[in-house]
Amino acid sequence: MTSITASLSTQSHGSTATSMRGPEPFQHLPLPAKCAIEYLDAQGYGNRSIARLNGYLEHYFRVYGLACDEHIRASCHHIAVCRFGLTGADAEGDTSMGWHTANK
Repeated sequence: MTSITASLSTQSHGSTATSMRGPEPFQHLPLPAKCAIEYLDAQGYGNRSIARLNGYLEHYFRVYGLACDEHIRASCHHIAVCRFGLTGADAEGDTSMGWHTANK
């Protein structure tokens, strides 16, 4: 594994450990996740949703040759909901972790 790939890789922590952890802050996310969030930001109001974010995550992780684990995906969902104020249909999607909407 090259050094850049090693620095971008995400680690699986198992389903129990992952579900107990809070969201990762933006600065601790792997580069493909940051790219997906920033690209969602560039889409403007009315064009941001969890479904679109999931598509961008799949795209950027595939381009980098990595897999997006559920903890990173849920952390991105949390950041998007908080940063962009997603509500209603925009906040729907694969939000399997659930903790980012439970506090509202």
